[in-house]
Amino acid sequence: MGGNRQLAENPNCYETHVIFRLAGDRLVTDEVTARTGIKPTSAGDKGAPSRPPDLPRPTGVWFVSSESHVDSTNLERHLLWLLDLIEPAREAILATAQQYGADADFSVGWFSATGQGGPDISAPTLERIASFNAYLGFDIYDMSRDDDDDEVAALLDELDQLVHRAKPIPLTTQIRVERREIDDLLDRLRSMGLFDDDHLWYSSVADLRQVPDSPGAMATADLLEHARPKWEGKVVARTSPLGIRFTRPEDRYPWETDVLLERAGDAFVFYQRRDSQPITTDRATDETADAVLDAFLTQLTST
Repeated sequence: MGGNRQLAENPNCYETHVIFRLAGDRLVTDEVTARTGIKPTSAGDKGAPSRPPDLPRPTGVWFVSSESHVDSTNLERHLLWLLDLIEPAREAILATAQQYGADADFSVGWFSATGQGGPDISAPTLERIASFNAYLGFDIYDMSRDDDDDEVAALLDELDQLVHRAKPIPLTTQIRVERREIDDLLDRLRSMGLFDDDHLWYSSVADLRQVPDSPGAMATADLLEHARPKWEGKVVARTSPLGIRFTRPEDRYPWETDVLLERAGDAFVFYQRRDSQPITTDRATDETADAVLDAFLTQLTST
């Protein structure tokens, strides 16, 4: 690949960035920082508080990101910056990953501006990536899509896979579809009159019922079913990586205000949030959760 193409701006890209990540239940993230001498963009051991406050991390994660460091639509530039940062510590990274049983990956976020083309990665850069014994994954977002009726069948098929089975689409490039992609699909189906937000209540409960061995999942499903007769149609209940998120039907992603419900041990934790930052927090037992959720949703719909 010629040098001009390798580092030229990509007209098909709206925005891109890449992270290098170590993840594992036994990972000691302070050890990664100490051994590599690299300050992470974010790090935390399994069980350590995450955002919002007091939510335990499901696994240990240490990562560095090119976001805010590289201003370019060329993915190669982001990868080169990141590789230049971590390569001096490659042996320390490999040894630490092996010691703690951690997985390593390069995760690319790529936002398409045109719905055409894609990112380029040169052979030498791929060789440098491979030297870390890491996966290379892509989160692809199409910022150019419109609501074309010809896409309805494909959208419904994607929605069936994403929402009802909660699994990624199995693409050979190992593209992973995140919650943002689900919300984009739902918005497009709403505009076509093919989807009602009440389906999300059903989907959220159904997803939780698929984990019968988890008392927390069953308690959360019960809470949603208790609230559904009063609040379905007034608020939207949707699953998220943090728990159950409640939003107003008229609001669209990114949500300015929402209520987040999280299960923490034998209790529920409620967050009234604005711009993803908690402004009110409360805890409740299974016996008092109905009343607390009702109060939080009342506040949400009155703002």
